[in-house]
Amino acid sequence: MSLIHFFFDDEEVLPLLLWAQLVKSRGGWTCDTCGHYDDPLRQTYPVGIVAHHRDGNGNRHSGNHTLANGQVLCTRCHAAAHKQLRAEATV
Repeated sequence: MSLIHFFFDDEEVLPLLLWAQLVKSRGGWTCDTCGHYDDPLRQTYPVGIVAHHRDGNGNRHSGNHTLANGQVLCTRCHAAAHKQLRAEATV
């Protein structure tokens, strides 16, 4: 068993993690909404940087992990985006 398979038993997890790193790198590690910057070598908490699916579907089996569908958000703006998506889904 390779080291990668030891940590990632699902072959689709690694491409998702790579997608997230590429999205954050392309976005300059800066939140698209509020402008919060986070150093990629030393992410600060409680506000870090995450990669968000613009279409709201982060299911790793969805096949929508393109850079165009990626958006950089801080953890606060990411929570707000998902809160808005849930509110829109209930209307």
